[in-house]
Amino acid sequence: MIAAGLLAGTALLAQHAEKVAAVLAQRISYCLETLIPSIFGCMLLADLLCRSGCMTAGRGLRRIAQRLHLPPTVCGVFAVSQIAGYPVGAALLAQEAERGQISHETARRYAAVCFGGGPAFLVGLAGAKLFGSAAAGWLLLAAAVCSNFLLLVILPKPQFTQPMPVHAPEITLNAAAVTQSVSRTLRSLAGISGTVMLFGILLSAMDFLHVFDFLSRILHIPAQTLRPILTSAADITQLAGIFRIGLPFRVLMPLAAGLLSFGGCCAQMQTCALGVSGLRMGRLMAVRLCAALLTALLTALFAPLIPLPDAAAVFAPAAAVSRSGSVLPGLMILCTGLFTVCSGRQYRISFSRSKSQ
Repeated sequence: MIAAGLLAGTALLAQHAEKVAAVLAQRISYCLETLIPSIFGCMLLADLLCRSGCMTAGRGLRRIAQRLHLPPTVCGVFAVSQIAGYPVGAALLAQEAERGQISHETARRYAAVCFGGGPAFLVGLAGAKLFGSAAAGWLLLAAAVCSNFLLLVILPKPQFTQPMPVHAPEITLNAAAVTQSVSRTLRSLAGISGTVMLFGILLSAMDFLHVFDFLSRILHIPAQTLRPILTSAADITQLAGIFRIGLPFRVLMPLAAGLLSFGGCCAQMQTCALGVSGLRMGRLMAVRLCAALLTALLTALFAPLIPLPDAAAVFAPAAAVSRSGSVLPGLMILCTGLFTVCSGRQYRISFSRSKSQ
């Protein structure tokens, strides 16, 4: 059955080879010009935070971890994941599991909540570009972070966890650590870019098979309304499409918040690919659906506090989620350059804290 489906898919793509090639060319351009420049710095710095030990060095973080009955590593990864991009949290948890800082079961359990679009997506594009209000973007970000934190607290704790460290770990940063982080980040970006291209093909195949028209007739929802919502749920880079439906911003804002919190099936597949082995897509999607509903509810409650236009604007076809105009990606890449310069001189930074601290 699987082989027959794959052969049928091959024949379908061969029949529409020219259109598929155009879609792939567009996706490759998007990855090279937009996606990779936007998240490379964030992913690299997040990896360096884990590898150097800075992420769990804060005394306040360790105290919070003790109150929540969680390993400090999980709390540190959670904090970084909310600003670094969707698949970063799972990649960091997998790395910490490989290093023995947390168990693989712990990494699998919390990968679903160490998941967030970050300011570059939620503030830079959804707020400033799509809603025309940076305040709206900060509300979307705050609602998503609060939803993830609530789920972090209420999720059942693993039965076996590493003992809580009493003292801060040693902080080290050298050329080898930077080189390893760069290599790991580039491998992760290759997997992310491949998944983005894959979903471009899948959505094109759905168009060829008139899947959206079929669902529209079954659900009695106009295709021009249903298609943007489903494509955004599949691939969050298509979020701008929901702003062409014609709904008021007061309705679009909770809808966009839920979709951004869900992250799209594409981002979730990236999370499974970069995360610890054994991470289940079904459980990940279930937790993200809960987070999406909670985020949409919080956004709807506080949206009246944000001044917004009455109707959605018309956006250019080239609009894309990562074309945010946010200063965050540039700042992260600048910081990345500073780390690289330091590592090129092969400086080693080592700090240790005495037990009395």
